[in-house]
Amino acid sequence: MPLASLAKCDQDVCLELLLSTLDEKREEAVMKVLASINSQREYQEAMEHMGVNIQVGRPGEVKRIHLENNIQRLFSILDGNQRERFKDINNHWLKS
Repeated sequence: MPLASLAKCDQDVCLELLLSTLDEKREEAVMKVLASINSQREYQEAMEHMGVNIQVGRPGEVKRIHLENNIQRLFSILDGNQRERFKDINNHWLKS
């Protein structure tokens, strides 16, 4: 949205527009990362390390739990076609 338009809109409306734009950008970024994955190991690493303040050298069980939580998080933030594409990618790499 152009800055001139932001100056004219209601604060709540502007915040909603900004948040929806950020959501779309986040979804696009997730899909770009997923599209770049070339192996099951890369997929596992991406799902284990997604997020902030991720500890290095975590035990295997903690990594597995983090992987599962991040998969669920992606299912919750992606919608429509992107969710279906993620479902296909997830099924592909987890079955490999």
